[in-house]
Amino acid sequence: MDFNVIAYLIYLPITVFITVKVGYTLYKNGEPFILKQLNGDGELTKIINKTLLVGYYLINVGYCLYIISLWKDVKGKVDLIQSLGDTIGFIVLGLGVMHFINITVLIFLGANKEKTIN
Repeated sequence: MDFNVIAYLIYLPITVFITVKVGYTLYKNGEPFILKQLNGDGELTKIINKTLLVGYYLINVGYCLYIISLWKDVKGKVDLIQSLGDTIGFIVLGLGVMHFINITVLIFLGANKEKTIN
């Protein structure tokens, strides 16, 4: 079997699992945080939380599929491990960056909302 095919068969389930698991965890655990930032507006919280989840899935699934087209030929076991490490590592790093950007924006919006109220 071609090493590229093996790489894809390993890469896709791992990235799908990471994307779904992290997305669901952020969705579930992020709702109270968003609710607090929006001063208890439950309906708006649900809308924002679902919108963030959809955007998260679209960005990550799109990136995971796009990155396959950029892969060079995997010629052996070492290339296989290196390619998987590079691509999966970059995806995990990107998820972390996206998470902190979202948190920062929500904190910023909450801080500005308090300033306009006072």
